Order: sequence, then C-alpha cells, then structure tokens
Amino acid sequence: VGVGVGVGVGGGVGGGGGGASGATFQTAGDANSEVSLDKATHVNLGAVEVRTLTAPEAETVKLGYMGTLNGDTTIDAEDATSIEIGATKIGTHSLTITAKDDGKVSLNGLTEAGQGITITGGSLEAGKLKTVTGTITINKAKSISLPALEKVSGQITAPDANSFTAEKFIVSDVLELAGAEEVTIASAATASLTAADLEKLTLKASQNHFKINPKRYLKY
Repeated sequence: VGVGVGVGVGGGVGGGGGGASGATFQTAGDANSEVSLDKATHVNLGAVEVRTLTAPEAETVKLGYMGTLNGDTTIDAEDATSIEIGATKIGTHSLTITAKDDGKVSLNGLTEAGQGITITGGSLEAGKLKTVTGTITINKAKSISLPALEKVSGQITAPDANSFTAEKFIVSDVLELAGAEEVTIASAATASLTAADLEKLTLKASQNHFKINPKRYLKY
C-alpha cells in the first residue's frame, strides 16, 4: 500500500504547507498539529496534540494524546465507524467531532471541557466527563449515558436521542431532547426540559421549579 506523507515544520504535521495522504498514516510526537488525510482509511496519530484533523475516508481514527487540549479542536471523519480521543481535559476551547452517523465516538479519558462540545455519531462514550463550560450538542446518538456528568453551564441538545441518562447531573439551563422517551437526571434548579415524546422521567434528587413539557409520567 502506498503512503504519501508530508510534514510541515513549525506548523505541525500537515501544517505550514505540508500535508499527508495515503491508505494508512501513523506518527508520534508532541507538536500541536493540523492534519489533512484525504485518502487515509486508518489514522493513528500517537501522542500528537491535534487541533484539526480532516480524514473524509477514514474508517478508524485514534488520537492518543492524553493531556489538555489548549486550542479549538475539530475532528472531521464523516465515514469513521470509530473515533477515539485520549485527551483528559479541554481548556477554554471547543471540541467538535464528526463521525459516521452510526459511528462510535470515545472520549473515555475526558473529565472536563472549557468551551462546549459538539458530537455527531451513533454513540458516545464519555464515562468520566464531569464538567462542561458552554453547551453540549450530540447528534445522531440514540442512547446517551453520561454517568459522571454533574454540571453544564449551557444548554444540552440531543435531537435524536431515545434515552438520556445522567444520574448526577443537575440541570441549570435547558435540556432539549426532542425525541427522548426516557430521561434520568439528578434534579434541576430553574431549568427547562423539552421532550415531546417523553414517557418516563426519573429525578434522583428532586427540586422545585422544573418545567416539563409535556408531562406524562414522573418517577421520583
């Protein structure tokens, strides 16, 4: 299999005039980077702190950097059935990840994000995510479970979710789940839940002033 690789010194891998493409591309290092891999089918970027990755034909993407992402980060791999991100924190910056509509996005080490998260994919794994400053938008995922999530300063939107579970989460803004039938959260302050198909709502620690529309069945 032929692989074409270009490295832009000072601009990161594929930055500053460099580029890379091929069937498989793999590298390791510690440079902040922008990577464009138009034809790669499998991408593994080791310990590189990637800021922008474009891989339209990639089936799998793995970014092993396990530190804090200190810049707006965009991972665009719309054909990927699996995207794994190793970062543990995101500074005061956004994270945007696009996988295949039925693909899996794994953020298993991420504990906090500083400027919002947007995920498109069939499923999301983020078992350690505790705090998000800004909004969370999750597209295409049918079942969403965020077991460690406690605080989100902005709105959560998941238009395609059938179920949403975040047992420690106290809603402080808007929780918009247009198609959800089952929702489990801790409680809410002065907040709003939009879930037109809601059949079951479980509040682990009920508080007053939670607006539900419509309200069919509540379990406390």
